[in-house]
Amino acid sequence: MPICSIAPSVERSSYLVKFALLMALFALLFIFTGHANAADIFAGAKSDITEATNTDSTLYLAITALSLIVAVITGVTTKNWFGAIGGFAASMIFISAGMKMVGLG
Repeated sequence: MPICSIAPSVERSSYLVKFALLMALFALLFIFTGHANAADIFAGAKSDITEATNTDSTLYLAITALSLIVAVITGVTTKNWFGAIGGFAASMIFISAGMKMVGLG
């Protein structure tokens, strides 16, 4: 007689078998994964990347200008200037913090 009267024991045991197989596959996944010993593919171009993305670069100016344009369009279309200016400020903070996190600031 099955323990649970709602589902038959056959269905319950097939779910348990599938669950056990899934857990076994996860265990194999974690056992056979090794450490990734990869070289930095951008090591040779680090100075070029730093020069192209620093705060004096054209790319940084373009990102800032695009963010300002989006803020103006948002302010005009929604009449929510506090949200538009806040979004612009948040994007500048995000870009500044992100550049520092990856070593560009």
